[in-house]
Amino acid sequence: LIESTYKAVDAVVDVAIRERVEFVLLSGDVIHFPTASPRAVDFLATQLERLNEKKIPVYWLGGRLEAGHSIPEDFDLPRNVHRLPTTRVQTLEVKRERKTIAYIVGQSSGGNAYANLEDMRVPRDGRFFVGMWYCDSKQPLPEDQLDELGIDYWAFGGVHQRRSLDNLIPAEFCG
Repeated sequence: LIESTYKAVDAVVDVAIRERVEFVLLSGDVIHFPTASPRAVDFLATQLERLNEKKIPVYWLGGRLEAGHSIPEDFDLPRNVHRLPTTRVQTLEVKRERKTIAYIVGQSSGGNAYANLEDMRVPRDGRFFVGMWYCDSKQPLPEDQLDELGIDYWAFGGVHQRRSLDNLIPAEFCG
């Protein structure tokens, strides 16, 4: 049981590498640096570096665990890891061989600060947008708004059980 989280994450990274995915999304509550063991921190660094070596970008939406805690100075994020800010909604380009293939739109949780879904509205102009949003019991998900914002795929954090939403647009709590 102690090894189950490590084995699961290792298996996910193995699949991402084997399938040559375009990018990986981390939708919050990945690690609480103040209480994480040295082994957990090293393991996370190793997995992110494995993805970096294969040139797979990682987009990290900070959740409640990460809120208010900066990354320790001796923990160097690889160049492939992009953390979404807590202060505003940001749109990041995902490129493959100099061509933009998608846009990631989101805002990390700042503890009590949540992105306003309306701020995540994007144009419906043929570009592919992935929305990342962290919600929990303090900020319930307004499912009726999701199909209206121009996002093509939603990746949610904050609920730790995998669940698909019944919307026109694919929407998942990644678990």
